[in-house]
Amino acid sequence: MICEKIGRRITSLIDERGITRYRLSRKCKNLSRSTVYNAADGKNNMRVETVEEISRALEVPAESLLIGDKFLDMNLTNDERLLIESLRELDDKRQERIMGYVKALKEESE
Repeated sequence: MICEKIGRRITSLIDERGITRYRLSRKCKNLSRSTVYNAADGKNNMRVETVEEISRALEVPAESLLIGDKFLDMNLTNDERLLIESLRELDDKRQERIMGYVKALKEESE
């Protein structure tokens, strides 16, 4: 039952990101393709290492596969998701620059 829930979360994240299971499996360097496919299908018992590897590949905390993530339940547009994902890929210095710009724009509009 819990594996099925995790599988649904994985599938949901894959769909949201517009990637395939195959592409996800390529990002999971330490897992076989069949392990990733079975996890997305909610089959078999998953090892903690499997959940962690898949969550890293999807760039979400492992807990979000187990208990949820507030961003997963929001109605984000594709542009908003892209913005969040892009921000997460930047180093800390660039993230701070982006956030400074966003704060300045927000203050300007108030």
